[in-house]
Amino acid sequence: MRVPQNSPHFRWSLAVVSCVSFLSAARLDAGIVYFGFDEAANNGGYLDAAYPLVAGTGPATIVTLAGSNAETASLSFFSAISGLTYGTEDFESFTTGQKADLPLSFDGTGITATLDGMGAIDATGSDPLPLHRAGRYAISGVNAWDTNKNELGFGINSFSSGVISAFGFFMTDAGDFNGQVQVIVSHESGAETLLTINHPFAPNNTFPGDPLAPKYNASLLFFGYLEESTDLITGFQFSNTNPSGDQGDRFGLDDITIAVGSREIVPEPATATMFLLGLLGVPILRRRNGANTQTAH
Repeated sequence: MRVPQNSPHFRWSLAVVSCVSFLSAARLDAGIVYFGFDEAANNGGYLDAAYPLVAGTGPATIVTLAGSNAETASLSFFSAISGLTYGTEDFESFTTGQKADLPLSFDGTGITATLDGMGAIDATGSDPLPLHRAGRYAISGVNAWDTNKNELGFGINSFSSGVISAFGFFMTDAGDFNGQVQVIVSHESGAETLLTINHPFAPNNTFPGDPLAPKYNASLLFFGYLEESTDLITGFQFSNTNPSGDQGDRFGLDDITIAVGSREIVPEPATATMFLLGLLGVPILRRRNGANTQTAH
């Protein structure tokens, strides 16, 4: 059953793995995840002559960013990192077909990094159809990083800053084949955090034989992660819960944002209340001590 973009949002927690998430900001032990997902308005259309339409009433159309769950999640992420130094790589300086290693540059920060592994730059505008074929498209400009089948073994590493505090990105076309995208976060201590992006996905990896396979074609999501511990981020890799076989999922990646610096932690309400009560108690204790002193005289 298709969930319209204007349907009520379903909130979730990473602690409740049975919930399906379309919009959320969930707290981990050492960080916060920002996530929003949207289906295309007319999913089921596959814009490649080799695979004609198998579901829906016409070609898939891209998700409009304005007002989407993905945009809402991204705005929450940018609000959270507003006190940090951050910048975005939009891939517009690269040429179509360019492969890794790519030297990334995050505008306004002076920070560089390397995108290594599998995939290539592709351009929405290079396709004569209104949507980049197979449902992948750029969020800003015309360029995006396009993965190939079973080529999720790529990542972003070697930050010139050494470590970063947060990262976020837009992704298109995730979930139309069996499996969920995963992000493996590397930390300064050498530890790793495995984050599974909780986007919906077609349960069978047969296309075009299974009408559910193209259900999430041309989807859009935003995913962001803000590290709150002192064990900061040195890089992150992409993987998938089902990377094997000829029907491995493919997706487009665009507008990758990173942030550096320390974020001021706002005390939890209970902590703040106890702190205020403690401050109020100081003059009371002083008065009592004064009264005891006077009595002793």
